[in-house]
Amino acid sequence: MSLYVQYSAVLHVPHYQVMSWPCEDAPPEPLSRQLHREWWRAERELARYLASVGEAGRARGAGGFLFTHKPVFLPRCGDCADLPEGNPEVYSDWWQMRAALADYPGWVATGDLTVFCPHHRPSWEY
Repeated sequence: MSLYVQYSAVLHVPHYQVMSWPCEDAPPEPLSRQLHREWWRAERELARYLASVGEAGRARGAGGFLFTHKPVFLPRCGDCADLPEGNPEVYSDWWQMRAALADYPGWVATGDLTVFCPHHRPSWEY
């Protein structure tokens, strides 16, 4: 059985994440969990990070770059587009988003990449 979904949880718009290299021998890692929809916001965060690293950090190989995520996942209800209260976050991974929704009673992410709020949760998901 399928449902008509007005609002997809899958966003096919590129989002950008600042990745950092703490030093030459370390693998890159996300500077924060923040995903930016606007490239310039990510570029600004990267510039602030590189300024904080300074010359000494760059001398030992520290640096950073922007990583593009597409698609990304927004935990909005497929029927009414509501977001969990206090969680407008966009996720780079469906399973990461599903795990975050566990903190919000009544919210469910189904196996077909759909999210439902407590008011529109399908009966078979109870």
